[in-house]
This record gives sequence, C-alpha cells and structure tokens, in this order.
Amino acid sequence: MPLCLLLALFAMMGQEPIESLGTWGGVVADERLKGLVEGRDAIVDGDEFAELWKGLRGDEPIPQIDFKEELVLVAVADGPNRVAMTPRMSEGGDLKTDAVATLIGGPGFGYQWMRVSRGGIKTINGKAIDRGIRGRVIIPAAVAGFEGRTLELQLWEYDPRLADVGATLIDKRFVEGYAHVSGEATETPFRLAAKYEPRADRKYYLTCFILRGDERTHIGERDGESGLATIGTRGENVSRWDATSVKMIVRSVQ
Repeated sequence: MPLCLLLALFAMMGQEPIESLGTWGGVVADERLKGLVEGRDAIVDGDEFAELWKGLRGDEPIPQIDFKEELVLVAVADGPNRVAMTPRMSEGGDLKTDAVATLIGGPGFGYQWMRVSRGGIKTINGKAIDRGIRGRVIIPAAVAGFEGRTLELQLWEYDPRLADVGATLIDKRFVEGYAHVSGEATETPFRLAAKYEPRADRKYYLTCFILRGDERTHIGERDGESGLATIGTRGENVSRWDATSVKMIVRSVQ
C-alpha cells in the first residue's frame, strides 16, 4: 500500500504513525537465539538492550540510547524472513507494533528493532510499557571480597491454595565470573519476567544466591529482611507487577 494511503487510513482509524529514530534488524540462522527477542514488545532499559545486542549482533558497537526518553520496539518473524514494522498509536496512547514480513520457508528467524520516542506512549499492544520486575542486587561494602562466583536470580510462582504442590520456576538470570571488592559496595541491576504475564490466582517470590560451584556462599534478601522475598501483582485483571523496583541486599551465609 502506498505510504500516503497508509497514513490516510491510520488517520481515519484515529491512529497516528510513529516516527522511527533508527532501525536494526536481520536474519539469524541459529533458532536457539530466538528466545532473546521472542515475546517482547519493546526493550525499555540499557542493560537489557546491551545484553540482547551482544547476543544477536556480537561485537558491533552498541548504540547509545537514552531510555528515559526513548525505547526500542521489537518485531520477530519465523523462518529466514525480513520483517518491518509500521507502528501506530491510538488517541489513548496505546502503541501497536504492526509488522509485515517476507514469506520464505526454512529455519531461523528475522527480527527488527525500532528506536522511538516514549512521548505519549502509555501502553504497547495493550500492555504496560514497564513490564517485568526490575531491581538491584546490592552487596554492602562491609561484605568480604570474592571473585569467580556466579550470581543466581530466580523468580518462582506457586498456587497458595495447594500446600502440597511445589513452586514453578518462571524466569532466571545468571551472571558468571561475579566479583565483589571489600570496602566498596557492588550493585548489579536486573530485570526478570519481561515476557511473562502474572496471574491473579498465583503468588510469586524471588530467590537470590551467590554460588561457588554448587555451594551457596551468599544470599540476597529483599530490603535486607529475612524471609520469603515476595513479589506482588497489581490490578483485578493482572497485567503488571506491583513491585517494579526490588532491592536484594546480600549477606554471607557462612
């Protein structure tokens, strides 16, 4: 469809096209990497963007983006296909990431990232922009130094009505080669469950450990308080996490 007709159609539908501030994309043969982008509507912070960029684009220089003012939309296509977005926004501030793709059969996947301004965007495809659980693992300066460890973060879901059924792992993050210098605080930002919609009939909690091999040498506790690090949800029809900023304070377990 010619661009002029497309713009006119959007206008009649009460929708405005979104200006692109830059795009990146391509076709990836290794389908194991698809999980890095599949199920995401947008990338909303620099740490996440850097992780995904390295995963799909290797050593290419990472673009500098001010995620307070901008975000990166995501579109994915099955097979070795090119994909292109035409994002549009309703009068109520809901941005739709409509996309088209080529139709080539075979393995792999295609993706496109589009950098846009956050201005006026309230939701993306009907979902909150700030999806997932954000937080920081904080190791106080008083904790003895270490190196060569693994930071393990895991989010668990359980049914509070079923006492004899174990929790289900929802998301996880590992940081290898983890280190801390005594006398200096160490802070590590994290984001979990960016692709998961919480359920109103379930409960959630977060675990945080620092490992030496299989041995747990340190534990992270929410706000430094012992007990289950519970994460609540918000809304009758749950669409986001109640706690969008979590502090896991680390102490030694030895």
